[in-house]
Amino acid sequence: MGRAVSRAELQPGDVIAFYSPVSHIGIYIGNGQMVHAPTSGDVVKVASIDVMGSITAMRRLAG
Repeated sequence: MGRAVSRAELQPGDVIAFYSPVSHIGIYIGNGQMVHAPTSGDVVKVASIDVMGSITAMRRLAG
């Protein structure tokens, strides 16, 4: 779903998917950072988009 974007095109609000099959999602907030819930039951955190390892997909869902 949505339009694929490159790392250079990422804008706040874009979705970043991790692992194959996809099992983790982050929402890009700018400056190489995302918000995500690291594990079930944990609080939402701000982290580098590189903290989860290899990015599977980056998508823009709106606009």
